[in-house]
Amino acid sequence: MTTVFVLLIISVTCAAAGPVIQSKGMVALGVHDDWFSLETFRYFWRALTTPSVIIGTALMAVAFFLNLALLARAPVSFIVPVTAMEYIVAVVMARFVLGETVPLLRWGGVALIGAGIILLTISWKPDQISN
Repeated sequence: MTTVFVLLIISVTCAAAGPVIQSKGMVALGVHDDWFSLETFRYFWRALTTPSVIIGTALMAVAFFLNLALLARAPVSFIVPVTAMEYIVAVVMARFVLGETVPLLRWGGVALIGAGIILLTISWKPDQISN
């Protein structure tokens, strides 16, 4: 049971941090609007070789493999919905790491996601989890 929660926390953190770090790299790279030129390939090559994009992608890959390990240990009906914590962590990171403005209505959505996760967590039975 403890193993599942530790893996969940690491997975959710990696899954949320990945796009936040990628965002920093893509904002620095700038917007690309000319999709019908060879410059498009150069743009994506620069994106794929930007350190923050690489690190963000690696974190997302770690989250993916941890999710595989989680699915071997607990029911999918528990693991997949609970990984929605990623959305909460991502909004918090966007606000405090990237300095994004998060409107009140969006915080309300985050609260609803949190309430759903609480309901899922208290409805789960420890005997459903294998270590």
